[in-house]
Amino acid sequence: MAKVKETGQAAVAVYPFAFSAVVAGRGRNLDREIRIPLFRDEKIPMFRRKGGWCAEFFNPGSLIVSIVLPAEGFVGIQRLFNFSNMVI
Repeated sequence: MAKVKETGQAAVAVYPFAFSAVVAGRGRNLDREIRIPLFRDEKIPMFRRKGGWCAEFFNPGSLIVSIVLPAEGFVGIQRLFNFSNMVI
């Protein structure tokens, strides 16, 4: 993120997820949204992202797309989000 801020150029990373896991946003109550005992019994790891809301389940080979855009605060973020979805 520091490089994007320094250069003003967007950065994109695409990579496959290597194993099954639950990845939840920081704003979620895991006890209400995820059957924690089930995932523990199946030895499926659970992680928290630094941002976001939804909980997602990833399988091996799922593609992760990370985009960092040169935007200050949330001004115009919807426009940038819509553009990113169109490009992907």
